[in-house]
Amino acid sequence: MAIAFKYLAPGEHGDIEIAGTGVGVHNIFFQHEFGETPEQLVEGFRIPLAAVYEALAYAAEHPDDMEAIRRADAEIDERGVREARELIKNRLALH
Repeated sequence: MAIAFKYLAPGEHGDIEIAGTGVGVHNIFFQHEFGETPEQLVEGFRIPLAAVYEALAYAAEHPDDMEAIRRADAEIDERGVREARELIKNRLALH
């Protein structure tokens, strides 16, 4: 059975987000995993509580999507660290 969502919509880059906010479902899901309560997410993102619960429901229904986003974010983070190290190394070599 498909779940009908009131607050969720495809974002500019195709990720599902809270409509009109730019807040991705994955942002809500990951912060909730790190221990933020739905009420804290409401305050932090300035979105309705029902939107938080919809995002969490969507994430629960799409665990493969959430894991793919997690892997992509980790890859971006790793690439950024490598590039920063290389930049620092090159700048230190100039002195």
